[in-house]
Amino acid sequence: MATPAELVNTDPSRPTLDQGELDLLLRMNGLLDESTSDRRSLVDEIKIAILDSGKLNLREWRSLRERLAEIELLIPTIDTIIKLKSERGKAG
Repeated sequence: MATPAELVNTDPSRPTLDQGELDLLLRMNGLLDESTSDRRSLVDEIKIAILDSGKLNLREWRSLRERLAEIELLIPTIDTIIKLKSERGKAG
């Protein structure tokens, strides 16, 4: 398994994180279930939950919302990283 340091993108021509890297980070931090054999992304899990909402009970919906809230807390940091990498790319 890659370490967080190995996932740092130093190539400005490449997107900051691709979906696989994001999924790996989410799994490493316990925000995405590692036990799923098909290794669905969090986005896939959310889509499946919404499309098949009748199978989720209230506790499961609350758990899903808590996981999303944790990710929402990371968005300002991700936005800052994107801004700084964009500015560095323009200067260089």
